[in-house]
Amino acid sequence: MHRQSLKAALLCSAFLAFATAASASARDELIDQIIDTAGRPAAVSADSENVTKTLAAARAANPSVDQSTWEQVRRETAAALTSINSGSESPFVLQYQAALAQFSDLELQNLLEALRNPLLVKLREALRSNANIYKKTFMPNVLRINSDVNQILQNHSLKPTGP
Repeated sequence: MHRQSLKAALLCSAFLAFATAASASARDELIDQIIDTAGRPAAVSADSENVTKTLAAARAANPSVDQSTWEQVRRETAAALTSINSGSESPFVLQYQAALAQFSDLELQNLLEALRNPLLVKLREALRSNANIYKKTFMPNVLRINSDVNQILQNHSLKPTGP
């Protein structure tokens, strides 16, 4: 009798563990859908300007490397940049996961439905089509921040940190 109770308890425990894992998996999938719908950064192309700029110094330091090697390096660099920008450990994904952890399953479902609203879809598409504005202004803004901080430091008789 004791063995049957133990068997039943083990089976029940295994079933609950399986059900919990399935539920967590469904929840994780729902969160991934929300992240994708909200605008997970796109994959970086091996032909992108980001890859070219990232590899510029390496290319100059290795002028005799054949083209097929550089093509492979470009593909691998693009994959690395994609992972950094939008992979499972990227700041973008981790921020969403942390924010969504406190939502109930029903709230997650309702949020996904809201994110699929045609006006929000249109807004995201418009933002993506104008992404070059961000790209063109990002570096000048970084340089401006550096310049502004250096001016603030000088105003307080402190040494500037860079150009």
